Amino acid sequence: MRVYGTRDESNIYLERQIREWTQSGLLDPLQGANLLSEVRVDFRRTNIYLRVVLFIFSFLISAAAVALVAASSHLDDQTAGILCVMSGIATFFVAEVLVREFHFYRFGVEEGFAVLSAIFIPFGIGIAAGLTFFGHSSNTPMVFGIIAGILVSLALYLRFGYLYLAAFVLVGLGLWAFQIAATEAGKIALAATLLLAAAIIARILRKNCGRDYLAEEFGAIETLAFTGAYLILNLHLRIGHEGYSTLIKQQLSAAFYWFTYAAVWILPVLGFVVSLREKHRLMILASLGMALATLSTNKPYLGHERQTWDLIFFGLFLIAVAIAIKRWLTSGPGGYRYGYTASRLLYGDKQILTALGTAAAALHGTNVVSPSHAASPNSLHTGGGSSGGAGASGEF
Repeated sequence: MRVYGTRDESNIYLERQIREWTQSGLLDPLQGANLLSEVRVDFRRTNIYLRVVLFIFSFLISAAAVALVAASSHLDDQTAGILCVMSGIATFFVAEVLVREFHFYRFGVEEGFAVLSAIFIPFGIGIAAGLTFFGHSSNTPMVFGIIAGILVSLALYLRFGYLYLAAFVLVGLGLWAFQIAATEAGKIALAATLLLAAAIIARILRKNCGRDYLAEEFGAIETLAFTGAYLILNLHLRIGHEGYSTLIKQQLSAAFYWFTYAAVWILPVLGFVVSLREKHRLMILASLGMALATLSTNKPYLGHERQTWDLIFFGLFLIAVAIAIKRWLTSGPGGYRYGYTASRLLYGDKQILTALGTAAAALHGTNVVSPSHAASPNSLHTGGGSSGGAGASGEF
């Protein structure tokens, strides 16, 4: 089903691991070079920065070309929908050719065309079914478009293996649930159930697959689906909009409201306990993030007012927990406990921390406010000095 061969995918995964181990000092350079020579693959690849640029370039150029044809031809809705579907099919075949004939692998260009295919085809089906984005009276066309988006994104993920296409599928499941359910509680319950079901399916596939690269993919999908279910159930994580949370609370029964409150406490604990036992690192991090979100939304759930010192106590609490866990791990035999250590073993972990520190510094820099007493270029007023304009004889 995959356009890339199983052996090639496995070798690329092993190559990435070998480079990581060599940079981390777990392998010496000679050992790393010998191992890399055994897993060499014949694909064109590039670094992440050029990959993003090529993705954006191919995506925008192709989308602009289709939009130009549609606008210049003055097409009606039905014909525009057909054009979008045909364009989606064409971009799929372009991505296929780039991979099969030119051996592109995560090169950016073929990814842009694949993502366009996942957008054009559902969009075209929605338009052809009578979808209008302003004042449509029925959500049936929207449902058709979402279903088409789910199926097309799933097919493209199975073909190319791009994880963000799997994320499109999960988002589509949530949107579909919110379109077909009648009540607000039904929408939330159905969307969370679908995502939890997707997480369970991904978990089963991860446990039963025999290839490391597939286990990593299914683990990422499991984490995304589980986190998505949590975000839907946490009613007070609606982009920080208290008014929206209050409105949702008024539309829900008390029993369902407190059910979601219990769920946002249970899900992080469940995810953390299970992933800790299986050493599923991505799920561990996601569970910790969900736990922090639960703590931060606990007061709004209980109807208590947030205080300015809450963040201070929260930060001190996190510092204390981090220090306690680190000391507990380092006090174990050889600095390990149950296969976990507080030491950073991999080079990639250091890079992630460096990137986070840089991002935090940049964010802090954008929030710096100029001092209120700073003078503007035209705010200098002299005291009428006769020596040098504003000199010694002036009043200050």
